[in-house]
Amino acid sequence: MISRFKNIVLFLFLILILGIPYLSRLLDYRLEMFPSIVLPFGSNKAKVQDITHLSINAIYGYTKDGSLKELDKSEFLQNIRVGYFDNLYNKRFGLRASNPTTFKTNRLGITINLQSKISEQDKERTKEWIREKLSNQGCVDSMLILKKKEIVIPKNGQYYESNNLVHDTIISLY
Repeated sequence: MISRFKNIVLFLFLILILGIPYLSRLLDYRLEMFPSIVLPFGSNKAKVQDITHLSINAIYGYTKDGSLKELDKSEFLQNIRVGYFDNLYNKRFGLRASNPTTFKTNRLGITINLQSKISEQDKERTKEWIREKLSNQGCVDSMLILKKKEIVIPKNGQYYESNNLVHDTIISLY
């Protein structure tokens, strides 16, 4: 008897597993679960102009002699995929104080309250981890510098780094 309904049970299971992320996405894009089952949001074609400006996130540290050194992202993250670097950069590696976020869903107007789950102990462990990574690359372990560089690409393809400082953040680790 159970073997007759095996495909129906499997179908209902798939509807449940795939339907919940889809319904949460329909309520509001901010409720989409990660990793997402729904296709990426906001992808579109790039507009080609005479000059293209790209922002690149980079991390720096001071060496023992006081000079500024750009750190290798893959060596810094080690076991973490480099594709996650921009998310870590934007969240300041979880060290930035985040306020609780309250928003209403687009479709039903339901109020959602999101609070940070990062404790002070987590922040201290993250600082220790960053200090270790700075030391491994021959830098002083007291501060990490986050910079947003601007790369300019003219149509001829000879790209260069702009001298304009887009963004600079210093994270003190002690």
